Parts: sequence; C-alpha cells; structure tokens
Amino acid sequence: MEKNKIYLDKEELVRIDFSGHLTYDDVKQLLRKVEELAARSGEPLKILCDMSGLESDSVGARIATAEAAKSPAWAKIAFTGADKFLRITIGWIIKGAGVEPRAQCFDSEKEAKTWLRS
Repeated sequence: MEKNKIYLDKEELVRIDFSGHLTYDDVKQLLRKVEELAARSGEPLKILCDMSGLESDSVGARIATAEAAKSPAWAKIAFTGADKFLRITIGWIIKGAGVEPRAQCFDSEKEAKTWLRS
C-alpha cells in the first residue's frame, strides 16, 4: 500500500491521504506529483488533505511543507482529520508562509469541500 496517496477523486478534487510517519522526502515527492498534476491541468489545483492517518511528522517534513506552501501549483488547500496539535502546527506553517487566504483547516470534509469550491 502506498504510504501517502494522491489522486483525483470522483468529485474532481485532488486528494492527498496521509498515513504513517511523514518525512522531508515524502513532502518533496508529493509536491512533485502536485506540480505534475497542475502542469497537466493548466491551472493551480484545489487540494483536500486528509490528515487522519498521519501518525507523526519530522521537523524536516515541516520545513518541506513550509517550502511547498509557496508553490504556485495550488490555488487552495484544505486540511481535515488533524488532531489539535497538528492543527496548531499546520496553522503556524500557513501563517509563516503567508498563505492564510489559500489554506485552512476544517472540522469536516463537507466544510472543506464547500470552501474549496467557493
């Protein structure tokens, strides 16, 4: 089974389902895939990230995520399934990267999808 799965769902949203321990290399690999998808589509992507399977992350993963946050490959990114500590960490990365209007955490997938489509 793929550690972190990235795919186009039946509603045409790019989804990333995280699982296990997240590393710097994992984030870089996911960013390459997102950039490839964006290049094929010809426009920045709207991405839904399910964090419920994430067990832990490294400092390197956080650094790579902060770098990836500045990529023009995505228009909006929504995070769901994050526990309280992870939501705080995601919030720091979003604020530090200056992408607050384009990235948010949500309590439910329904809320996230509504926001992504707005």
